[in-house]
Amino acid sequence: MPATYLVAGLFVLTMLIDVVTNVWPPDPGDIQWRFGFFGVASNYLISGLFGMLLLAAAAVWAGHRRMMTTACVLAAVAGLLLLGFAALYALDVLQLRNNVRPEAEFPFRVGALKSFFKMVTTSLALLVIARGTWKARGQRAMP
Repeated sequence: MPATYLVAGLFVLTMLIDVVTNVWPPDPGDIQWRFGFFGVASNYLISGLFGMLLLAAAAVWAGHRRMMTTACVLAAVAGLLLLGFAALYALDVLQLRNNVRPEAEFPFRVGALKSFFKMVTTSLALLVIARGTWKARGQRAMP
């Protein structure tokens, strides 16, 4: 089971490394940097989501209650943070849309909608993982 936990952690860690290295240096006060950050981050969310699912599934399968609790808390916190980020992103998109050239308006809207959709659906999936892992804590390990 330690190998599975390691692989799950690598999915999450490499996602974070990829996002950070693509948006370095950070400048959260700049709306264009934030827009780019959220757009880049949304492209890597599936890796982090898979890592969290793998962590939770392995913990439930093995009956490791502490690891189930850890997976539950991590998934819930990540899901709630991501919902907050999606809201901030939507506000940034509304603010930036007036600065977009007419010929770039359609790609801007499609890209923004796609990134927002990825953030919201990933957030919901993380919250489902958290809920399922929490419920599994009270059950016995699978055979």
